[in-house]
Amino acid sequence: MTEVTLYTDGACSGNPGPGGWAALLVEDGAERIVSGAEPHTTNQRMELRAAIEGLAAVAGRRTVHVFTDSSYVMNCFRDRWWTRWEATVADQRTDNADQCFAVLADHPDTPAEFGPVITAS
Repeated sequence: MTEVTLYTDGACSGNPGPGGWAALLVEDGAERIVSGAEPHTTNQRMELRAAIEGLAAVAGRRTVHVFTDSSYVMNCFRDRWWTRWEATVADQRTDNADQCFAVLADHPDTPAEFGPVITAS
């Protein structure tokens, strides 16, 4: 199975405020960027959107290594926070549960490993 490396990031100006996201996909040495923006959003939603859209840009069944600077995104998937959200009554779920469920629904068979971006200090 071909492996893909995915680097993601999202941010907004003000929280909430206008925001953007981007994902860099690296496969067989080739790089591709997907990105977007929303006029009124939160930082966490942009971080999640970067992972969602990055995974959506991966064609076929591949192992994806996702790197993010967002511990929220990493923990959401790596630590399976979404399983608790699934068990929660819909009107009491976290604001971002819908985005996590979108990733799972769109990519049920995609083996993805989430890890932190290591930065130099």
